[in-house]
Amino acid sequence: MPLTYGEQRALNEIASVLSSQWDNGLLPHIRFVEGQAGYSPDCSEWAVSKKISGRNKQDMIPFLEKFYPKLRKCHDFLLTASDPKRLGLASVFHPWATGSDNTPSYDEIISKARSWLKRKGFEQRIKKRQDTTQVSSEQRPKKKDYEAYGRLIGFYIAKKYSQWKIYDECPFVVQDITFNTLLKESIHSMAGIAAALALHYKQANPEKTAYYLREEARNKRLALKVRAAIRKRLFDDITGYFYSFDVKAGRLLDLPDVHSLLPLLGGTASKQQAGELIDHLLNRNEFNPENGLMIPSFPIKSKHFENQRYARGPIWPVRNWMVLKGLEHFDKKLSKKLKKQTISLISQGHSDLERLSGMAASVMEYNSFGEEFTTPSRAQYSHGWLWDSGFAAIGWRHVKQKPNTEIWRRVAARKEKLVASGKSLGEAKLAVKEEFDIPLFEEFYAPTNSKGVKAGDALGAEKMTWTASFFLDLVKSKG
Repeated sequence: MPLTYGEQRALNEIASVLSSQWDNGLLPHIRFVEGQAGYSPDCSEWAVSKKISGRNKQDMIPFLEKFYPKLRKCHDFLLTASDPKRLGLASVFHPWATGSDNTPSYDEIISKARSWLKRKGFEQRIKKRQDTTQVSSEQRPKKKDYEAYGRLIGFYIAKKYSQWKIYDECPFVVQDITFNTLLKESIHSMAGIAAALALHYKQANPEKTAYYLREEARNKRLALKVRAAIRKRLFDDITGYFYSFDVKAGRLLDLPDVHSLLPLLGGTASKQQAGELIDHLLNRNEFNPENGLMIPSFPIKSKHFENQRYARGPIWPVRNWMVLKGLEHFDKKLSKKLKKQTISLISQGHSDLERLSGMAASVMEYNSFGEEFTTPSRAQYSHGWLWDSGFAAIGWRHVKQKPNTEIWRRVAARKEKLVASGKSLGEAKLAVKEEFDIPLFEEFYAPTNSKGVKAGDALGAEKMTWTASFFLDLVKSKG
């Protein structure tokens, strides 16, 4: 049976990611290709070359077999070069690799890293910020955060991207909760792929069957090792939270945020640990505001909470999706409640889910670079990103035919005209929403009321691929 348009696009996303793999197994966080520009830091600021992504074959088994070695090599890299002590936890070396960016949980380590990098004279490689041209600066990380981000890039370049030197000398070395939870899930999925390949070759090729059965067992062992390390090393019995670990300081970064809940995913947390996480999730002072919505990215009553600023408060559909998927293992009723609320949040008052699903698919097509991969946002994040291609693949599975993007071209043209006439970005956004009677599938949402903002208000960049993709998956998936 031939693949649907969306199934092929999902495969292309993974092919695109793997085509940029480095010789050591690393999969770069951002991919730069010919014909793209407008995002900072660009390839010149990272001091890397552009690389055109490849395509893949139609048949699923050849696809799985072709890319299995690349996926294995990536896992091997993460569990060796990023985990030289073989503890079962990979380290990351930049806040951008965590998905947490400017979370208050990282304030102290980022501040120390910024001071050290500046004192040592490592260059700030982000010459001009592009992220505040489409989004209010109140909703983005601050200048001091970007100084640390840019000087870390300067550090990598000075070390010629040597993984061993980076691990030994980088001021930001973190065993991140989210990264390692997803690593465990990825390794577990590899066990399933190996099992499928072993079954495929069961009659025709005993040698390959034996190899993939060994691989299945190996991946299961590795997944259990990572899970055990997360449970033992990243969980604090006193507070009942998971925290990321500062490798250089040798301590947990013990300010909880929404990522502290993510080991619910795939049953990474034990049943007892999950029970404590759910208690936190339902706490009115933490992640369940009485007059607001779930799940804020930081506890609602914390002095560090900011209702509009990126990872310091707003609700992110991507994080809601991971938590509700995790809750399917422990509390199906709560998972369904969070699913319903997340769909409603993205819908922004619109009730025709079939129409909105078509619009979500067209957002993804609008953000596409040909049919090779989907950028997070044509206006805000215009390159290929590792996590985002994975997120896009989840939504593409539900798309049968190539979507029409005409409405988003008209929306973009109308918004540009309104801004040129003197309207602010916020005013222009509200105007096109009303004029076209649509939600804009924004990046994140306000969890509670604050000055000029109501609970549920859409914030951040618009026409976001991951928001559209997870909306599709939530609406189309059973349960």
